Amino acid sequence: MSGFVACVGIAIFVFMNVPWDTRMPYDGKYNRSGNGLPMQIAMLPILLVIFSLWRSGKKTGTHKMGQASRVVSYVFGTAIVVLGVVGQWVMGKSILTAGGYFSR
Repeated sequence: MSGFVACVGIAIFVFMNVPWDTRMPYDGKYNRSGNGLPMQIAMLPILLVIFSLWRSGKKTGTHKMGQASRVVSYVFGTAIVVLGVVGQWVMGKSILTAGGYFSR
């Protein structure tokens, strides 16, 4: 849960400090106008991944796992959350740089 709170904090800070017109360059199949997507949208996917991991750990059937699968689940779950928070931090820093936050 603390990883989710950290990612939410990073996302809120980025949303508050980067202008909404800061765009990701995209000239792909669905948007050939060159407008791109708002960079802040890139902060949402890891929030969904961490929230779904937390939610799946709270289900009623999780107490029926064996010891080995529980250990593997805790190790990989922790690694995914830590890597998600680090990725969110790096993504937030690059979005803040592109939005001109550090040049003030």
